[in-house]
Amino acid sequence: MFYPLAHFGAWLCVPILIVTFLVGLSSAYSLDLHKVCNMALSNGLVTCLYIDAGAPIDFRQILTMITALGLLSIAIQYFIFVSKYSYFTQKRFTTLLSSMELMLRYVNSPTDYNLIKTKVLAQIHNTKFILTSRSSKIKDPHAIQNIQRSLFQLNALEEMYHSIHSIYGDFNQPTLEPIRLELVENLRLLAGIFSNHNVYLQKQALENLDPQVDKVLQHSLAIIYNKMEVFIMGGEESLVDPNPAHKASFKDIWKACHLKHPVFQYASKYALAMGIAVFVARYFGFNHGMWIAMATLFVSRTSLGSTKEAQAELITGSSIGLILGLIVVGLFAKSPIFYAFLVASVFLFIYLKVYSYVTWSMSLMFSFVLCFSLLKYDFVDIVAFRFLDIILGILIVYVVFLFVWPKYDKDEFIQHARHLIATLHHLLATTIQNKPRIALEVQNAFLRQLDAFKTCMKSARTETPDPSTLESLTRSLQSFDVLDTCSYRLYDYFLNTTLPPDKQVLVSNNVQLILSRYTQILNYLHNKPHYFKTKEGGRLIRVDNELDALLETMFFAQNKLFEEFTYIFKY
Repeated sequence: MFYPLAHFGAWLCVPILIVTFLVGLSSAYSLDLHKVCNMALSNGLVTCLYIDAGAPIDFRQILTMITALGLLSIAIQYFIFVSKYSYFTQKRFTTLLSSMELMLRYVNSPTDYNLIKTKVLAQIHNTKFILTSRSSKIKDPHAIQNIQRSLFQLNALEEMYHSIHSIYGDFNQPTLEPIRLELVENLRLLAGIFSNHNVYLQKQALENLDPQVDKVLQHSLAIIYNKMEVFIMGGEESLVDPNPAHKASFKDIWKACHLKHPVFQYASKYALAMGIAVFVARYFGFNHGMWIAMATLFVSRTSLGSTKEAQAELITGSSIGLILGLIVVGLFAKSPIFYAFLVASVFLFIYLKVYSYVTWSMSLMFSFVLCFSLLKYDFVDIVAFRFLDIILGILIVYVVFLFVWPKYDKDEFIQHARHLIATLHHLLATTIQNKPRIALEVQNAFLRQLDAFKTCMKSARTETPDPSTLESLTRSLQSFDVLDTCSYRLYDYFLNTTLPPDKQVLVSNNVQLILSRYTQILNYLHNKPHYFKTKEGGRLIRVDNELDALLETMFFAQNKLFEEFTYIFKY
C-alpha cells in the first residue's frame, strides 16, 4: 500500500497518519493484532526508505513473494506442531519442571525466587495458550488425545505451583528441609517421565514429617505430592475454562472510537507523532529521513512513563551498539572475522527481539553500522545522521505525548490497587464456597494483575519525583503477597478438611470479617464512606490454632495495606 504513496513527498504524512491511527485502534481488538499491524507499518516505512534511496522495486514480485512465504510459513508451522507434538510436550514440560525445581532451590533468596516464580507463571500461561489455541485446528484423534492429556497434566503443574508458592516462606524451617530436598528430587524425576514411564515418587520425608507441624502446612504439602501423582497418571479430561476469556470482536474497535477512550487517545497521539515525523523528514528533505518515523514507531507507548523508559533504553542500546560497531569495523574491516561478526549481528537482531529493549536496540544499531560500512568507506557520517534521526524521532514522540492527552503511569496506581483488592475479595469468597477450579482461575488473575502493577511502578519511576511514594507502594506489594499466600493456604485447608457444622459457622464469621474489611478498603479507594477498624478487639473468634494464626496474619496484613493506601492516596 505504501509503494504508490511513497512518491507523495511531504503529503505522505496524511496517509501515514491515517494508517497509524488505525494501527493504534487495533489494540482495542487485541494486542496480538496491534503487534502485527505495527510490523506491517514498519514494513511500509522500510518501503519508503527504499523509494527515497532510489532502489529498484518490483511491486508485483514482492507481493507474490510475501504471499507465498506467508502461506508456506503457516503450512510449515501447522505441520511441525502436529508431527512434532511429543517433542513440543517434552521440551515445554521439562523446562517448566526445571523452573519449578529452581523455585524450591531459591526459597531462601527472595529476589531470585520472585524472578523465577514470575517466569514459571508465564511459562504455564504460554503453554496453556498454545495448547488450547492449536487444539481446535487439529483433526487427528491421537493428536487431540495427546493435547487433552497435556492440558490435564498442565493443570496439575499449575496447582503444584500455587501450593509451593503459598508455603515457600515455611521452607526456611529446619524441619521442612528434608521435604524441600525430596520435592526437588521428585520434580527431577517427573522431568524424565517422557523417556521413562515407570516413575516412582519419593515420599519418605513426607511420611516422616513431624506431626506437630502446622496442619494447614501439612495439607499444602499433601496437595503437592498428590498433584505429582496426578501428573504421572495423566488424564483424558478436556479442559473446560469456568471463566472463558472475553472473545475479541471488531465491535470493540468501534466502541473505542470516542474522545475519552484511552485506546482512541493513544491512537491519536501515535498517529500525530508519526505524521509529524514523516512531514519533517519529507518537507526538509532529510536524506533517509524516514528513520525519524522509524524511531517514532520504536518508542511510542501508551503512557508517558513507559514512553520515556523506552526512549532511554533505545538511546542507551543504540549508543552501545554504535560504539561496538565502530570498534569491530575499525579492527576487522574487510577481513573474514568482520563477515563473521556481520552474520552474527543479523542473527542477533532477529533473535534478541524477545529480550529487553536495550539489548535489541543495541543489536539493531550494531548490525546497522556493519551493514553501512560495506556501502562506503567513509560511513561514519551516515551512521551519525541516522543516530540524530533517532534522537529527533524521540523528541517528537515525547512532545506529542506530553501535551496531547498526557497519560501518566502514576495515575494508574489507584486503578491497579482497586483491581487487586477486588480480586483478593473474590478469591477469598470462592475459597470459602469451596469452588476449587474458580479459585485457581482467580488466583491466576490476581498474579497477572500483580505483575501489571509492578510493571506500572517500574515505568512510573521516571514520572514520580517523590521516592517515598514508590517505597510505600513497594511495601504494599509485600502485603498483597502475604494476603495472596494466606488465601491460597486457606484454599488448601478447606479442600482437604471437613469442618463440623459448629466450627464451620465460626470460620464463616471470621472469613466474613476479612471480606468486609476488603470492602471497606475498596470504599476508601473509591472515595466512598468507609469504616476500617485496625484493632482486632476479639472480633476474630477462636476456632483452631492453625486457622486462627492464618486469619490473624491476613487481618494485620490488611491493616498494613490500609496504612500504606492512606499515605499514597489522599482524598
